[in-house]
Formats: sequence, structure tokens, C-alpha cells
Amino acid sequence: MGNIISRKMGASYDRLSPVIRGVHSGKKVIEGVIRVERGGLLADVICTLFRFPKQNHNCSLRVECHHSSDSILWVRNFDGLILRSHFFSSGNLLCEQMGLLRMYFYPVENDGVLEYRFLKTKFFGIPLPKIFSPKIYAREYEVDGVYCFSVKVSMFAVGKVIAYGGSMDVLTT
Repeated sequence: MGNIISRKMGASYDRLSPVIRGVHSGKKVIEGVIRVERGGLLADVICTLFRFPKQNHNCSLRVECHHSSDSILWVRNFDGLILRSHFFSSGNLLCEQMGLLRMYFYPVENDGVLEYRFLKTKFFGIPLPKIFSPKIYAREYEVDGVYCFSVKVSMFAVGKVIAYGGSMDVLTT
């Protein structure tokens, strides 16, 4: 049966690194100390409004991951700040619901790395014009058997809104 990501990716899912495939199966907890960076003043306002984590080059992150064949639930704890994301299928795309934001993307494998190709964003259910829609670059990869990830969000006329990433330990559950 697999998980929702493997269903979307088909045979290319099997080319992901074993660490990445393992993180995306069943229930997992991953923990680590990561780097969180915010952009300038306008980016700081946007991050505060959406309750994104504060800039911190030594941020503790714990993610509880629940993967099934038709959905994913991620509960992220950035130094006590909780962000929940629910992922589900929307046609041939994956959709991430995070509060009032709904982001549509498709997962792709690139040399064993899981990359998320974001296509569009809705806010309050209303599609954002491309010029106002955030550009999101996200990837998960393995370095010497260790799970790593990076996320960067930028917007027109704002530049970098937030970027975070680092290496994490996969804990047994």
C-alpha cells in the first residue's frame, strides 16, 4: 500500500535514499538542532503574523510524523512553538494545509534527494496570484546516513521570508 508520497511518486520513490524513505513510513519522531533565519523587516512581520519560528541559529526542533496511504500529519516543535501541517491528495498533487495556508506541490526524486516542487498557494481558500504567492524550495536528503533537510521561502518584493534546515536524528517510536 505504501504512503501518500510513494503513491504520488510511483517508481521514483524507490530511488530515494533509505533514510528518506524510512522517515516517510508509519509513525516517526525526528529531532535535532537546526538553523532558522528570517529575512528583513517585512519578512519578520510576515513570519510573526503566521506564527513562524523566530530567528535562531541554535533552534531545537522535534517533528512527530504520521504517514499513511492517504495523508501525512507533521507536528513540528520549534523551541516550544508548535506548527501543524496536514498533507493530503488533491488530484495529482499533494496539498499541505498549515493554518489558513494551503500549498500545492508535487514530490520528485533527484539523485536520491526528495524535492518538493511547489505550484500554487491559497489563503483563506482563495488562490494567490503568482506575484503574491511565496516561492518555496524544500528538500530532504541524506549525508553519511543522517537525515537532513532545508526549506527556504521567499516572496516578490520581500526576498527571503524564512529559511531553516539542518540535520536530525530519527528516533524509534
